[in-house]
Amino acid sequence: MRMLFEHVPPSKETRLPTFHHLNRRLLGRLAILATLVTAATVQLLVPSPARASAPRYLNIHECRYYVPALADHFVTIRPTSIGGTNVSNSADTSVTCRSNLDFPPGAPTEGFPAGYIYLWGASQVRPLDLTAGRYLNLHQCVIYNNNDPDMLTSLMPTASTGTNVSNVPAGAPSCVVPAAPGWGYLPQNSGVAALDLTAGRYLNLHQCVYRNSGNQDFHTTFLPTSSGGTNVRDTPDTAVACAPAPSGWSYVAAFSGVMVFDLRG
Repeated sequence: MRMLFEHVPPSKETRLPTFHHLNRRLLGRLAILATLVTAATVQLLVPSPARASAPRYLNIHECRYYVPALADHFVTIRPTSIGGTNVSNSADTSVTCRSNLDFPPGAPTEGFPAGYIYLWGASQVRPLDLTAGRYLNLHQCVIYNNNDPDMLTSLMPTASTGTNVSNVPAGAPSCVVPAAPGWGYLPQNSGVAALDLTAGRYLNLHQCVYRNSGNQDFHTTFLPTSSGGTNVRDTPDTAVACAPAPSGWSYVAAFSGVMVFDLRG
């Protein structure tokens, strides 16, 4: 006699999944889903490394000063506490220089010799687009007035020539001599430095200043020499490298220095 609720196992063809089988399958799918969610969460919580933005412009601020008593010019591109030469994603449109009017009479000045007057009309800024080419061609032009005597250095390009960024390394300086009486071009103190911007991370721009004790004339130079100086490489320079002072001249450490600019941000 059969029991009324006798359990009859289904055949292989008609066997349905039991709760035990469903439970195992469901747990397996939940485990896979949990793994995917965890991986996605980790990707969201762990940001990718930040990429530095390379600055687009080298803004050269050339500040000029003059002392009437000696009829002498002084030139510097070194930044001061109020700004100046820099690298940035913005192109500077106005020059930033320390003025003699920033300091009370007799007080020590910053960045230029005491007694010199700031020439705002002759000081300039040039934003150089570092993305325009492989080479930073620094054209140093030096002119000289025999009547004073007075030496004046400039890196400023004209409308069509001079300091630039290009895919072509410059081989000779391109300078314009003013038509003012008494002024002439000094080729032995002028030159061009074609700096390969792909050679390293840092632009180390060296400014070396000398003074002639006889005529009390200042001379500023930015070109590299056999002693070292301006360069592009992966190491930031920690000290200025200037050539020994020639006969009759002395090295002026107070106005010399190295400017280190990170070309990769």
